[in-house]
Amino acid sequence: AAILWFIQSKVKSNGANIALGVVLLGVPFMMGFQNYNVHDRSNRYTAYDYAYSVLKSLPKNDILFVYGDNDTYPVWAIQETERFRDDVKVVNFTLASTPWNLDQIKRKTYNAAGIPSELTHEDYRDGVNDQIYMMKKEDWEGVFSMLKEQGVPDTQFGAFRKYLTQDSLTLKEAIDFIKFKSPEKDELLKMYFGEEKYEKYNILPVNKFILPVNKENALKAGIINQADLPNVVNQIMITYKGNTLYKNNLILMDMLANFDWKRPVNFSSGGIYDSENIFYLDEYLQFDGFSYRLVPIHTTQNADGDMGRVDTNSLYNVVKNFRWGNFKDLNAHFDETATSNIMSYRMSASRAASALALSGQKAKAIELLDLASKEIPAEKYNDPRSLSAMVTGYIIAGQEKKGLQLAEILKKGIFDEYDYYLSLAPADQSFARRQMRSKPMEYSLVVSAVTDAYKKLGQNEKAYAYLVKSIEPIDKKFNAFIKDLQQMGKEKARNESEKVQKITPFYQYLFDVMEPYDSTYSKEKEDQITTAIIKATQ
Repeated sequence: AAILWFIQSKVKSNGANIALGVVLLGVPFMMGFQNYNVHDRSNRYTAYDYAYSVLKSLPKNDILFVYGDNDTYPVWAIQETERFRDDVKVVNFTLASTPWNLDQIKRKTYNAAGIPSELTHEDYRDGVNDQIYMMKKEDWEGVFSMLKEQGVPDTQFGAFRKYLTQDSLTLKEAIDFIKFKSPEKDELLKMYFGEEKYEKYNILPVNKFILPVNKENALKAGIINQADLPNVVNQIMITYKGNTLYKNNLILMDMLANFDWKRPVNFSSGGIYDSENIFYLDEYLQFDGFSYRLVPIHTTQNADGDMGRVDTNSLYNVVKNFRWGNFKDLNAHFDETATSNIMSYRMSASRAASALALSGQKAKAIELLDLASKEIPAEKYNDPRSLSAMVTGYIIAGQEKKGLQLAEILKKGIFDEYDYYLSLAPADQSFARRQMRSKPMEYSLVVSAVTDAYKKLGQNEKAYAYLVKSIEPIDKKFNAFIKDLQQMGKEKARNESEKVQKITPFYQYLFDVMEPYDSTYSKEKEDQITTAIIKATQ
């Protein structure tokens, strides 16, 4: 307004003032037109479709643990507004550290029963069991050694001396120990936490816990099916690797101690990155798309880093029932939060496809990969981290040419983007360091996708040949760099030689991929690089 008044005081012509007003009014209109697409929320269904896909994939009467805003509020919203899958009890693990929320998750909501629990509000109110220290054998040895030095007879603290040799409890026994109160236990707590804090804290006498498996209940609840029974264990031994148990894991322990396999339990993919979030049950999971189901079947993490077993036909149906968020609309704009779901969509389709193909169901595998490619077009969403899994899936499913073509498109895109960053002035490159550092890793990810596929098919020679071929473009860049150094004066060449670090990360990531095929390759290549640099600079 001040600028307009100033201009009007200098310009006396009414015509000029009108023209000026039109020009200034055009500024916000131009801003609106230029930025409309970014702020236009029409045709953006990612939050709704994500929530639908998550809930649709869960067994009846499931308990779903979620971990952040993005995997919580869309699910709550569709349950609240449409009562869709309101038989599922959704528990936010972060909020479960607060007493008021613990009260809520133990209550029924709509058609979802509260979580099984024997703890009362008095067991987790503020100032009670705020932290629970996990004792180990050496802790008990230290305690009783100190008591002996103080002249305390061996007959005292008898209820606790057994933990010098006993290293595990059932989860039921662990919850009973937390609730157990006695003068001797108070004395131990005072020793550890002091007179002022001992009532706020607690201990568990071991860090290993036994979860018995009720196979009949697990079958009735739909956690497993009849064909799984030969692989079902009688009990799960859990080693809690953290030093301290907080209230959210206390309620998870309480639920595990009391659910008796009568209800399925799933953990959202958003919390799997930290084993403590899932009570160190990493090796007893089944991949269900957007979540992982607790199953009484032992599955070690495979060499690819994939966690959990795959029920091939179940996951096929899960992916077929996905709603995809309308990513296929190339005119719709999706922000970073929305596009973060793409990784889960593609990973689900790829893992299902690989499992189907390896079980001989290649037609179904290709069906899922083509579905994911149609719903999330690679021409717009070309992130190598998610598309590399699609590369693996296509090759294993028998579409080798399609998989290799996608891999080459991704590799070319990575180099094009990296070369663009290198073309920037040093000051501008400093703002793109994170993106630049990610490119060598992404390149190795795509190469690994191909070699892993060949390896699964028992074609190790093809895997090695592809790996060697994928190093050739890096050799070409390195040789061009050396040639440039050779044309410089020695002093300038020595100064410029440090820029080889813009190329060597590509080698270093691929050395890890090469190791299983040729353990001497990395050493030989490093020697070649060093020799070439020395010759060019000395």
